[in-house]
Amino acid sequence: MKKVAITGSEGFIANHLIRNLRENGNFQIECFDIKNNIFEDICNFDSINSFISDFSPDVVIHLAANPDIPSSVLYSKEDLEINTGGTINVLKACEQSSVKQFIFASTAQVYGDPQKKLMDEGHPINPLSPYAISKYSAENYIKFYADKFDFNYTIFRFFNIYGEGQIELVVFPSLINKIRKNETGVLEMYGSNDDSRDFVYVGDLCDAFRLALDKKMENEIINIGSGYETFILDLAKEISKQIGKRIEFKYSPNFINTKLNRMQADVSKAKEILNWESQTSLSDGVKRMVSFYK
Repeated sequence: MKKVAITGSEGFIANHLIRNLRENGNFQIECFDIKNNIFEDICNFDSINSFISDFSPDVVIHLAANPDIPSSVLYSKEDLEINTGGTINVLKACEQSSVKQFIFASTAQVYGDPQKKLMDEGHPINPLSPYAISKYSAENYIKFYADKFDFNYTIFRFFNIYGEGQIELVVFPSLINKIRKNETGVLEMYGSNDDSRDFVYVGDLCDAFRLALDKKMENEIINIGSGYETFILDLAKEISKQIGKRIEFKYSPNFINTKLNRMQADVSKAKEILNWESQTSLSDGVKRMVSFYK
């Protein structure tokens, strides 16, 4: 039985991941999250070191982070302390306990503005927010520690993950709520009708984690996305269709979009190395989300 330690275990992704691993694998799982215990803080080295030392895991899955881009702009120092400093603490604890496998949740935001339609792992790096900067800095510390202390890492660069239990401020649940509450038949949209994302269902992401736990890989960076570009306008139309509302979507010039306009993952490396690809169609994903967010 493989022993797996998970930081950030009370988060949206972790909740799905823990259930997936318990239902589909032979893993002993221990959890670490400040939401459970104020002392379970990755920014406190003694705390994370005691946790890793006491459990002595085979693998650490490091999910704990500040995931919010706007707050990273307002509180850049705190974002750096959590996303980079916290990761360094976890790495130091892994080194002291001779952990041999480290899986890290990073972000496609490290790529910045797309330089080509399909964004592969070799895409130029140009992080455009403190959040993306802190995540890319953490990636580099992982590479340093892996080289110095001889352990293997897998870095997953997530595109747009969605699923049940996600906070309602992000794109998917936010659109569902706005469409449900709309009574005018017209909904003003943020950005432009050229805006797109690569959406991947959280259950499919969890499958990628499970495959990474079972595979013997040496120091890989892997995109996790669907491989399909979905325009936000098309997503809104699909949601309104499944809710059963007729909505006219209009883009207001008053809503200035400062985010990346278009994103689509090249997931060929995930297919090659993990034999993984997203299984949930956008239509099925919308159906699940509409059912959950009522």
